[in-house]
Amino acid sequence: RACSHDGDPSSAMTQPAAIPVLVVPPVLRFTDDASGHKQIITVYNPMSCVLHFKILSTKPDSYVVVPSSGKLKPQSSIDVVVRLTGTEHVTSKHKFLVKVFDDHMTVAGDQIVRVAFGRAAASSASKAHLESLTKMRKDSLRDKQKKIADARARNRGGLWNLSPFVMGMVFVALLASWETAAFDVTSKMFIAYLIGICTMAFQYADR
Repeated sequence: RACSHDGDPSSAMTQPAAIPVLVVPPVLRFTDDASGHKQIITVYNPMSCVLHFKILSTKPDSYVVVPSSGKLKPQSSIDVVVRLTGTEHVTSKHKFLVKVFDDHMTVAGDQIVRVAFGRAAASSASKAHLESLTKMRKDSLRDKQKKIADARARNRGGLWNLSPFVMGMVFVALLASWETAAFDVTSKMFIAYLIGICTMAFQYADR
């Protein structure tokens, strides 16, 4: 019986070349990582009869094609898995030829699928891992800087905490040695207290 396109009798096939060969994608893009060693060729049969297909390669030793041949039911498609056996000799010169036959095994059409090979982009997991490491390094550096600053502040604070007492004692000693009655003991202690308050105010202003 006649094999027509999309079930239309008016488009009956009068010669094998009339069968369209629908194949996607036109280029198989392999990469050097494990996930990029497998690609899919989809062959579609738009006709109202059964067709046969066969896939040939210019470098059959470098690829495994499953299935490399078979039947296509009317108005249906099939996915063909193409795997790399190695990446050492893969070039853009490699090609696949998809041949389509009618019921009488007569060549009805063909389509070329090209090969491209390149380096794989960084995966999302690798990017996330790299971002996590970068964040950890920044956080660690920030913590170290904070600890150093806190240690310096404590050291400075320890010295400043003693300064009111030391300065007060110094001034009391100086005042006690004066040969004058202008200040009594209470006045001298009050002056020392004022000196301590001023020193503390200076300390906090410096921070």
